[in-house]
Amino acid sequence: MKTIFADSSILIAGAASKTGESRAVLTMAEIGLFKLLISEQILEECQRNLHKKIPLALPIFNELISQINLSYLEQVEYLRIKIHESDLKEWWEAINQNK
Repeated sequence: MKTIFADSSILIAGAASKTGESRAVLTMAEIGLFKLLISEQILEECQRNLHKKIPLALPIFNELISQINLSYLEQVEYLRIKIHESDLKEWWEAINQNK
């Protein structure tokens, strides 16, 4: 069975609407055409954003998640770095020189 990574936008849009591509992805995972791969951070982000922006969709989201064949990433750590504009210009020039 194939595994497909699902980000928060797919999960939120799928919970918020009964139609559309995102809901189709969730439905296909629900009937077992593939397994969705998510992280705990994505799950928390979805719940937080739905609670804040579309609270009526939160119960639908929770039901969908309980019925879908999911795999969870073990642990995801995000690296936060601060990039200065001068660095971006230097990198852009280096990339363009190598073309």
